[in-house]
Amino acid sequence: MPEGSGLMTSTDHVPPRLWDYRVAGFHARHIDMLEQSLKEVGREGWELVFMQSPVPNKYQCVFRRPMA
Repeated sequence: MPEGSGLMTSTDHVPPRLWDYRVAGFHARHIDMLEQSLKEVGREGWELVFMQSPVPNKYQCVFRRPMA
């Protein structure tokens, strides 16, 4: 590959990205309540990466954001 092409090669080193994680539980009877809760967390810079609902109206969520 020509030097200065801007493309990365296997010899280029990219430092691993470090993540901060947050686990949160939400109780929401209506989907709009859940959406509002998720938006509030998102405004703090958190990205939803996993969600499950083990029982109706209760949600367990895992969020991440880059470490500062």
